[in-house]
Amino acid sequence: MSKADMKARHELSLSAALLLVGGAIYVLFRPLTLLMFRVADHLGLTPAIEAARKLTDGCHLPHFVTDSLPAGLWAAAYVLLIDCLLKRQPTKQKICAASIIPLMGATSEVLQSANLLPGTFDWADLLCYLLPLGAYIYIESRKQKNDRKQQSL
Repeated sequence: MSKADMKARHELSLSAALLLVGGAIYVLFRPLTLLMFRVADHLGLTPAIEAARKLTDGCHLPHFVTDSLPAGLWAAAYVLLIDCLLKRQPTKQKICAASIIPLMGATSEVLQSANLLPGTFDWADLLCYLLPLGAYIYIESRKQKNDRKQQSL
């Protein structure tokens, strides 16, 4: 297996792990009044969810971890997935594709702050949506700059 294939597998594994950890936090620690739990009930998943939540009885995580971090983990998972899928595409195309989900999340927060979308605006949520994208743009820009430098030598 080539080094590029190993890196792609690593990125896909990390993306999946971030998605699963964010999902686990949500399922285990968020209030059962959320719409997703009604959907889960209709799918017959309530017994499994309740059993999993029993394992975390008495475990209290900070508000940031339960309410904001999952969105950041999901945004980071998406950015990594896009990077992996579009590896050979130009940097601008990768950044545009990677921006979709984080910017949708950030937009929803801004709309919540203006009472144009139901929900509660939270600066931590906004940061969690934008931080993975900002880090990705920075890393890709540095790579592009280094590539140009190498070509000029």
